[in-house]
Order: sequence, then structure tokens, then C-alpha cells
Amino acid sequence: RTFEGQLPSGERWHAELLDRMTVDLGAARPAVLSESTRAALALYLDFRHVFRRIYRADLEWEPMEHLVRRLPSVSAAWREEVGRFLEFVEATAREATGG
Repeated sequence: RTFEGQLPSGERWHAELLDRMTVDLGAARPAVLSESTRAALALYLDFRHVFRRIYRADLEWEPMEHLVRRLPSVSAAWREEVGRFLEFVEATAREATGG
């Protein structure tokens, strides 16, 4: 809300928010995520979509294996990129308050 005025809504709000996070808004804010991290996270979002709509109790390992194995590196990239963004937010707040 602070940077773009409103949050996405509708059925695809998760995907739209993820997409928005890769946009560099110049002086307003840098991109929160790189395109490669967005693409990796989109795979987990797709899995979430399938998982929430699954009608049987059994999940097949093979389709999920690459997600499970990549999770530590995707999580580390996300943490690093969001951490950099939070540093930007904190620096901007310090500048705005003169501190």
C-alpha cells in the first residue's frame, strides 16, 4: 500500500503481488525480488494452488521432489532479497525523519 497505493485483489492476487515485487519503481522503491527468485517462488505458488484443490489424500513424490530439494536455496535467496529491501525501507525512513 505504501509504495503502490493498493494491494492486488481477485483470484490471482498472489501471483500479481509476486509479479509486482519484481518491478523497480525508480526513486519510489527498488524491486523487492529478482526475476529468478520470482520465477522460483511462482512454482511454489502453483503447487499451493494444486494442493488446495486436490481431492485425494495421496500426493505423488516425483512432481514435488524438485520443489522440496530447491526449498533451502529459494528460501535463502528470498531472505537475502527481502533483507536488502528492508534495508532500503529503513534507510528511507531514517532520511525522512532526519535520523
